[in-house]
Amino acid sequence: MKHLLKPFVGFLLLFLLYHSAEYMIVFRNSIFGFLSFQLAFFASAYFIAAWQAAAA
Repeated sequence: MKHLLKPFVGFLLLFLLYHSAEYMIVFRNSIFGFLSFQLAFFASAYFIAAWQAAAA
């Protein structure tokens, strides 16, 4: 069960960040919010990949 937790947590975090950026640009029309969430998304993707690779 523990081996399924890391991919699920990584996916959930990236899913939330991606859709938060989408919400900011589509519904709030906020460039700053969109770019902030996109930056957080890419930084998180890098660290999640490193975290999951270290566990393998």
